Order: sequence, then structure tokens, then C-alpha cells
Amino acid sequence: MAETEIPDTAEVWLALGSGLSWCVVNRVLHGLRNWFRMVANWIVAMRRREKEVSDQGIIGELLSSAQVCRLAMVDGAEPYVVPLNYGYEDGVIYVHSARAGRKIEILRKNPRVCFEIETPSEVIRREVACDWSTKARSIVGYGHVEFVEDPADKRHGLDVIMAHHGQKGPNHFDDRRVNAVEILRIRIESMACKQLGVWDLTSL
Repeated sequence: MAETEIPDTAEVWLALGSGLSWCVVNRVLHGLRNWFRMVANWIVAMRRREKEVSDQGIIGELLSSAQVCRLAMVDGAEPYVVPLNYGYEDGVIYVHSARAGRKIEILRKNPRVCFEIETPSEVIRREVACDWSTKARSIVGYGHVEFVEDPADKRHGLDVIMAHHGQKGPNHFDDRRVNAVEILRIRIESMACKQLGVWDLTSL
């Protein structure tokens, strides 16, 4: 009888040991997966932080020196974006427009906007194709549009736009031209600045 019990007991212990080992292996593998996932998320977060620009001087300089603002709107269920010359002053973007058109129709229905402003980009060429890179800075922000109605405020908006492009005011704008143009004031609510490539930390 004893000779028949020993193999049965050994098989039981072997089965238990096998089960325990697989349980341990599964726990180790699960722990390793979580660890690799944590490391991957940390690397992604570090790369994102490396690209972020928080220096308000650099952000202000970019806003004040770029030439084009791309303004994104929502036309019902369809996105719509237009490139515009603009002027920037104290957290506000000014743009001018004809008094009629798709852009104006959209903004009167929904003044919420997203905007993008960037520096001229530079392609950095390398011997290996996958080592190519780009040097650039850009801002993506959100805000809402106000239609400027007061003639004095419209003239101020035009002066801001002119000064942004090199013609400091006060400038003369006759009533006919002021009445013929729409001035849009975009109040910035939030924005993020990112950069690609290697930059001198003190320069644009």
C-alpha cells in the first residue's frame, strides 16, 4: 500500500509546485508589464516636458513677432480654419476682416476658437533619413472672439495690428474705412508653447 501512496503524494506535490510556480511567474510577469508601462509613460512625459516652453518672455516674444495666426472654428459639425495677419497686445489677439463671409457667420454663431502661431521652421538634415529633425516653436491656444463695435476701439485694434507689422501708431484711419472693416478681438483663455530641436534658452 505504501508503495502505491508515494507516487500519488509526489504527483500531488508536483502539481502543487507547478501551480505555485506558474502563479509566481504570472505575478512577476504582471509586475514587469506594469513596470515597463510606468517607465514608458515616464519617458513620454519627460519628452513632452522637454518640448514645453514655460518662459513667459519667450512666449510673449513669439506672440509679438510671428506674422500669421491660424484661427480654427467649428461650423456646425465641420472644422474650419483660416490663416490671418494679426496683432498681439496684453493677452489679446486682434484681427481684421471683411464684414461678411463664412468666417464671420461662424463666429457670430459660435465665438469659441482655437488658434495656432509659430516661428518659421528649419529642417535639420542628417546623413541618415531617420535622423532628420525640425527646429521650430509654436503656440496652440483657446479663447473666444468679441466683435469690436466702438469706433475708437476699432481704431485701437487697427493700430495694434499695424504696430505688430512694423508701423507704430497712432495711425490715421478715416471713418469710411473703419466702418467697412470688422475688428475681432480674441481674448486668450489658455495656451501652450512647444519647441522642436535645440534652442538657445534665451532666444527665440
